[in-house]
Amino acid sequence: MNIKFLQLNTKFFGAAVLLYVAFFSVTVHAQFDSATFLGTVRDAAESAVPNASVKLTNVETGVVVNATTDAGGNYQFLNVKIGTYRISAEAQGFSTTVIENISATVNDR
Repeated sequence: MNIKFLQLNTKFFGAAVLLYVAFFSVTVHAQFDSATFLGTVRDAAESAVPNASVKLTNVETGVVVNATTDAGGNYQFLNVKIGTYRISAEAQGFSTTVIENISATVNDR
């Protein structure tokens, strides 16, 4: 499942932060059901936003995992338990962008 660009207005520099989330789900082992979230944080000009703080929250359990984007604006969350999640991204000078109700399921592409 791919989620298209989500744009939010910001008060800083008249820009917006875009959160592009490419969602891929894979089975790691027969005993484990897990998924991987991969994505890129970009600004309104589609430039990568390095060092953005990305938070993955399981809405059912409240468990939070954090990541920081690399120089290309990329992030990843590995071995994510099956469930429903919220992903948020924030960076200095940008408003926080949130994507709600993302389902992590086995073999979802």
